[in-house]
Amino acid sequence: MLLLVGCGPMMKPEERVASPSGAFVVAAIPNEDTTDPAKHLCLRLVLMTPTGATLSALQTGASDVQKWAVGWMETGDVVVLQSSDIGTLAFTVVSNQLDQVALTPPIEARAAQLKQSKYGR
Repeated sequence: MLLLVGCGPMMKPEERVASPSGAFVVAAIPNEDTTDPAKHLCLRLVLMTPTGATLSALQTGASDVQKWAVGWMETGDVVVLQSSDIGTLAFTVVSNQLDQVALTPPIEARAAQLKQSKYGR
């Protein structure tokens, strides 16, 4: 029996991506807090201003050890996270917070594009 606790031991550098509108930046940052092993080294999405001030943060279950990509829809303030372990998630910016939205075919296509761009497959 294999038991996986937490999101893994490897840490990659954080990624920061500006929104198409230029109003926001999203950073994908591995959670270094060891208090909750299930969240340790899982990605946190941090919404920031273009100058780097934090507006809000959201803990995901996406492991930093797995393949993942983050970016924005080409229009609108919608963040897309594609992860090989949890699939695709999307969030819109509402009152300076990330609010999860239902997946649509365009969001799924953008997720595949982000993964292809980052990993080449």
